[in-house]
Amino acid sequence: MNLPVNQSGKSSVIPELLKFLQKIPLGEQEILLYELEERFSRLQRKHKRKDTRSEVECTTTYQSNKGHITNISTGGVFIESRMPFRCGDDMRLRFAFPQSLDKQLFIHGQIVRITPTGIGVQFKGLSKEYETYLESHCDS
Repeated sequence: MNLPVNQSGKSSVIPELLKFLQKIPLGEQEILLYELEERFSRLQRKHKRKDTRSEVECTTTYQSNKGHITNISTGGVFIESRMPFRCGDDMRLRFAFPQSLDKQLFIHGQIVRITPTGIGVQFKGLSKEYETYLESHCDS
């Protein structure tokens, strides 16, 4: 791909992107922004993530409901849920992996991200036992 270059020798990609963005309807701009944020956050992750599909019970001080974990690491989870949550709220999670339903995990976390499709929860005070168990799951 040949990127446009301006007179000072710098890439002029940003002005070109802005031209496209101005032509896109607001709803599509929001979707694009979300996709770019997801892509960028994947590049910055500290922990190896694993895609999964596990039902989870989520409890905060003001509500309890079920969602689905779509990816997990020793640092946290992303939970698909359309329920309204607030960033910064503490949350208790109860779930098991599909291949070991007899091993229920009870983990505390904090909501650190909210997207149109769900929430990112960072684990807090993870025991060494759970950390080792999650590492083995994420490496398999």
